[in-house]
Formats: sequence, structure tokens, C-alpha cells
Amino acid sequence: MSLAIVPGSFDPITVGHVDIVERAAKIFDTVVVMVMVNREKNYMFSIDKRTQLAKLSCDHLDNVKVLSSEGMLVDVVKELGANAIIKGVRTIKDFKYEQIQAYYNKEHNPQAETLYLPADPKLKRVSSTMVRKMIDGGKKLDGILMPTAIKMLKADGIIKN
Repeated sequence: MSLAIVPGSFDPITVGHVDIVERAAKIFDTVVVMVMVNREKNYMFSIDKRTQLAKLSCDHLDNVKVLSSEGMLVDVVKELGANAIIKGVRTIKDFKYEQIQAYYNKEHNPQAETLYLPADPKLKRVSSTMVRKMIDGGKKLDGILMPTAIKMLKADGIIKN
């Protein structure tokens, strides 16, 4: 059985992230969306809220699970027995950053193969940073977040429109 992990901060998970998860779900028997903590980032949402949003955004995918971890990705890969780490890349800058992470993961766990999926050209401008700015600016998030995530954020009073 093949198991892939799609790790990320997902602050919050966007339609671009979900596109990568959907594509990975067509290739692997099981995909785990792993909501993680990067100590170098300041988050708008707690890890619990990010995990809830990811679960709502991926609930249409039968072979996808959403988990969270505050540990190291390389340890999560070992613990779950994953075959691959899936990373979406939009730009050369993304690729360079992810390549450094892939080298580290491979060095510390030879089973940790990293596979890159290029962003859908229509979604390459979508980012969590952009979404946070849009939330702060009171902008509509249709087409950028999944409808289920928008509904939750509206119910929580985080977004108004």
C-alpha cells in the first residue's frame, strides 16, 4: 500500500493546496495532509483551527486523512511508514526552498523520497499569505478557499462576507 504525506503550515489551506492533495490522491492509495508547525512563522490560526480547515477542505476525498504534528517531518514519515513526501511548487523560489528540505529529509531518513507537483497555472498566484491579507482587508475568498472553509470562517466571525 502506498502512503504519501502532503505537509505544510496551511495557514490557511487554499484551493492551490487542495489541488495538490487531489492530484496526489489519484496516485497514492492513502494521502495524509499533515498540518505542521514551522517555528520561524507567526500564524493567524492555531494548529487546531488549521487542522479543522484542512479536514473541511479535503472531506470530499475518501483516501485522504488530515493529521497534525508539531514534530519534525522526517520523524512523521518514519512513524507513518510513508513512501513519499509530496510538495507543490509554484516558482523557482519554492523549488529551491523545498529542495533544501528534501536533502535534509533524505539525509535523515533514506525512505523519505520527495516528489514535486507543479502548481496548476491557474492557481500559481494563490498563497496562504495572500489569503491572510485578504482576510485582514475584508475581501471575498470565493475561489481561493474551499466553500466549506469559508463557511467555517464566517461562522467563527473571522470573515464577514
